[in-house]
Amino acid sequence: MNSIQSWAVLVASLSAVFAAVALILNTIAIKESKRTRELQTFYGIFKDLISLEERQREYYKTEDGKKAWNSLFFNTLEFFSFLLNEKFLKDPKVLLFFEDAVKGFYEQVFLKHIPDEKQRDVKVYPEFKKLYVRIREKEI
Repeated sequence: MNSIQSWAVLVASLSAVFAAVALILNTIAIKESKRTRELQTFYGIFKDLISLEERQREYYKTEDGKKAWNSLFFNTLEFFSFLLNEKFLKDPKVLLFFEDAVKGFYEQVFLKHIPDEKQRDVKVYPEFKKLYVRIREKEI
């Protein structure tokens, strides 16, 4: 084998190694990007819930305000529950972090502030109810 052929083989081998390393790094970057998006989504919902909790008193001054707050708060929880139930937020640590809050929201807020007929209606906040049951079953 002459020196030109040796160099060609070396360059081709190095190119294959660099391509493999680039592919591995790209895979890692995609996973991290996905995780970052999940955390940004979680943070946004968490921030919305905290803000709504802080403003509950001002909404609860009137009956229409109560209905508005309940709708905003539980629709936000419903969306969050949907993301967890359907595995759009896949990190199990997110659910672990939020388990006690979901139980509290259900037992202390939902059961006390949502009329009985809406609590029993399977079409009203189904994802939130499903998430609560999932958390409760995990405890047993």
